[in-house]
Order: sequence, then C-alpha cells, then structure tokens
Amino acid sequence: MFSIEQIKTAHAKVKSGADFPAYIQELIQLGVVRYDSLVNDGHSVFKGKEGYKIESVPMYPVQEVAEMEIRNSLNCTWLPTSMDNPIT
Repeated sequence: MFSIEQIKTAHAKVKSGADFPAYIQELIQLGVVRYDSLVNDGHSVFKGKEGYKIESVPMYPVQEVAEMEIRNSLNCTWLPTSMDNPIT
C-alpha cells in the first residue's frame, strides 16, 4: 500500500513537464492504479488494487463549479452528459 507521504515525495521531484513521465512511473511502482484531482477544492483521490483508496487534503476552500449543462454552450461534444458516464 502507498501513503500520501510517498506520493508527496514522488511529486516533489517534478520540476518540469519533462519529469512527469518518471513521476507517473513512480506512482505505478507505489501501486497507484488511478488518481483523480478534483477542481472544486484541489484534493486528489489515489486508488490502488482491491479497493485501496487514500485522499489528499484540500488545497483551497471549496469553489463552485459549473454544472454539466454548460457542455452544450461550450460545444464540447466529447464531454460526458452525466457523471454516471465519466471520462475514463
């Protein structure tokens, strides 16, 4: 299993976009199989095998985020129409 401290240590090594592939590889080596970063407060959810999950602390106060109905006004046909069908 991995910890937020391990993830922070790996993230601290990223100084530019060129470092990002190595960061992702380190997350994979730690056992991270997926992560989601939420824009409403900047926290991330890191998932491992067998349902293991940890969350980082929020980076800032919760911000209001537009509802998905904005999809049509942006003419973004690639966005899902419902959170029941997220982008994967």
